[in-house]
Amino acid sequence: MFKNNKVLTVLVGIFSILGYFSIRSNFDSFDLYIIINMILIFLGIFFNIKKKHRLFILLLICLISYIYKYFYVRFSIYPTLFSITIEVGIIYVLYYVFDIFIKSISYFNTNYIFKKEDIICLVITTCLILCGINGFKIFNLDLSNILIVLFVFMMSYINGMSVGVICAVFSGSIMGFIYGNFTEYIAIYSVIATVSSFLSLSSRFTVSVISIVCVLILKLSNMSSMDIGSNLFLIEIFIGSVIFDVVPKSYLMKITMYFNEEYKKEFYTNKRLFNTLDMRIQKINEFNDIIKELSDMIVSNVNFKYKILDKKIYIEI
Repeated sequence: MFKNNKVLTVLVGIFSILGYFSIRSNFDSFDLYIIINMILIFLGIFFNIKKKHRLFILLLICLISYIYKYFYVRFSIYPTLFSITIEVGIIYVLYYVFDIFIKSISYFNTNYIFKKEDIICLVITTCLILCGINGFKIFNLDLSNILIVLFVFMMSYINGMSVGVICAVFSGSIMGFIYGNFTEYIAIYSVIATVSSFLSLSSRFTVSVISIVCVLILKLSNMSSMDIGSNLFLIEIFIGSVIFDVVPKSYLMKITMYFNEEYKKEFYTNKRLFNTLDMRIQKINEFNDIIKELSDMIVSNVNFKYKILDKKIYIEI
């Protein structure tokens, strides 16, 4: 809406509604989210909404939520206010995350150094995108799980514990919400993130093997939960680790340059130094050519004055 792009507003609104329909069974107040989406689409089409109107938009969402929960769901006044405060707080935090994510995308092919908050916003948004493809399965294997495992491996291996654990906990929370098992998903993703962070100087194969062993120990310690779904989850982790091992080093280095703050600083510092050195060498060579040309003119048996006028471009340089 704040981009004032009516087509984009309608597209995002429609796909948001479709997204809510896809996980309808997980929401008690499903109708409320559809109503809010429809109102936001309407405002985006018929009004010129700017960033300074953020407070008005949030208050409008508060009012709609309060009316729905108090009069329709029959919540009492204090639980309703508490619920609305929490939801609007989450909306504002996610708005902040997405806003930084959109800005960061435009800096990808520049020498801009991503700060920790930029990287965390990129990681959180990517986790949401990967969790959003939940439901796509190949041979009964969840594509979302495989990609999240791969992403946790990469972010932990590249950025260390801080970013890796945020990625693991955030992804695990969403996947746990979808499948109804928070502790298992958060624990397994966190184990992968921890091992990858501590062994970032080792080979990727070593990281993958130790991570899988740790996950197996974690799963075997709770034999009662070992079922077909758990076995498939282990296979998905294994596939994600194999993909992590076989990703070409050139691609991994490119991702490292984007997401690792220290590496990008070092890369562009060296690039500037080499560019400066090349420029100086080029200037020295050009000056050397000028001296050589002047020398040839002086020792030649022709009119020196005429020759200098003829080659005045060298003198100017």
